Amino acid sequence: MTIQKFMETIKNTHNKRFPASLCVVRYDASLYASINVSCYLSNDITECPHNIRMNDPLHFSLSIDHNGKPFSRETKAETEIPDDLLITIWHNNYKAKPDDQYHVFSSRKIQCRKTSGNAEKLITTMDRWFGQLKTQLQTDLDNDMIHKDHVELIRSKLV
Repeated sequence: MTIQKFMETIKNTHNKRFPASLCVVRYDASLYASINVSCYLSNDITECPHNIRMNDPLHFSLSIDHNGKPFSRETKAETEIPDDLLITIWHNNYKAKPDDQYHVFSSRKIQCRKTSGNAEKLITTMDRWFGQLKTQLQTDLDNDMIHKDHVELIRSKLV
C-alpha cells in the first residue's frame, strides 16, 4: 500500500462513521516527516459556534511515523508504506457539559492509546476508535451531557 492510498483509507474510515465531518490527513515532510491526522465534527467553519474552527466540540489529532522515527526525506506519496508504523495520539477528547457551575465546558476522553503495527492494523484500530467515539457522543447526547452550543451540530453528525 502506498502512502497516498493509506491516507485516503484513513479519511474513508473516518467518513464511514462521520460522513458529513471533516478529516484532514496530510503527509508533512517539513521538520519531522510523518502523516498527521486531524478530525473535526464540523465540515465547514460556518457549522462551528461563532464561526471559529477551535469551537468545534471534537479535538482529535494524531501522527503516524516509522516506528518512532520520521519517514525518510526521500519518501513521496507514491512510496510504499513500511510495515512498522506507530500512532502517537496528540489530542483525544470532545467538549461536554461541565461537572460544576464554575466552568463553561468539561471534556470527555476518547479511549485510545499509542499503537504500533502495519497499515491494516492501524486502519482497523482507528475504525474502532471512531466507532467508540460515535457511541460515546450518542450516549452523552441521550443523557443531556452535551453543551447547548454543540447539541445541534452533534445531532446532525450522528445520523
